Amino acid sequence: MRMRTRFIISGATALAILIGALLAISPSPALALCVRWDVTGKWNIEQENPIAHVEVDLRQSGTEITGTARYNGQPGTVKGTIVGQDFNVEISSPTWKHVFRGVVGPERIAGVMRIE
Repeated sequence: MRMRTRFIISGATALAILIGALLAISPSPALALCVRWDVTGKWNIEQENPIAHVEVDLRQSGTEITGTARYNGQPGTVKGTIVGQDFNVEISSPTWKHVFRGVVGPERIAGVMRIE
């Protein structure tokens, strides 16, 4: 004869089990700080101003970032750094300059840009 045992997990218990499972499979905060991002490649900068369009082609060597840019079709250069997840670059030409400060994440760099 087979016996069946039934059990019910309360909402609070289920939530505690879920959180415990997620913490067990999540990388530690110390490991997250050790992540080294590589931003090499082509990026489009989306701005609140939909008229302006900035494309950059970045190269990364260690913490140094260089590359080329196009702002509304006009060519420019990129120089900056990436330290941990902090991304700081100047995108410029003889007639314009944009300073971008952001944070790198998976497939995205989010931040603010200032036009000088």
